[in-house]
Amino acid sequence: MDKKIIRERVKFLRAELTKEYIDEYSNELWAYLYNMNEYKNAQVVMSYMSFNNEISTEELNKKILYDGKKLLLPRVESNGDMSAVLYSGTFNTSKFGVKEPVGEAYNGRIDLVIVPGLGFDKFGSRVGYGKGYYDRFFTKHREPIKIAPIFQFQIFEKIETYDGDVQIDGLLSKNNFLPIKKY
Repeated sequence: MDKKIIRERVKFLRAELTKEYIDEYSNELWAYLYNMNEYKNAQVVMSYMSFNNEISTEELNKKILYDGKKLLLPRVESNGDMSAVLYSGTFNTSKFGVKEPVGEAYNGRIDLVIVPGLGFDKFGSRVGYGKGYYDRFFTKHREPIKIAPIFQFQIFEKIETYDGDVQIDGLLSKNNFLPIKKY
């Protein structure tokens, strides 16, 4: 399916969700993640700052810190690349309206990345917002397990892919994990 159509459809459907629904769904989804070995064994976890009715990462990010793990958050740099930055509690707002961490870019090993997106298929293909930040990031950081939290309406039969698109390793919905490939 065409990425532009997927973006429009998912943004429309997400706009219909209430904050209460998103928070409840998100917390149930994260409760499932906390019991997964992919999370339990991770010492360094990259998450994101949710916005625009994405699955909420507020409680997840608190839990990562509570569990004594290193929390990394994405920041788009002036050169157009995305960096992982160690959580400091201080943020700036990007030109897209996303909270981004203040601090130095992290250059160590990352065990697990929670990957946002708009659409996904069962083959690991992902539709983001169209800027390619995560795809470029994953060409430099191949080691982390990449898990995408999703609402059910974000799964599509087949998404068209292009050179440079990086597959994710699994889809996480409420009470379900669909591994894409062995990692």
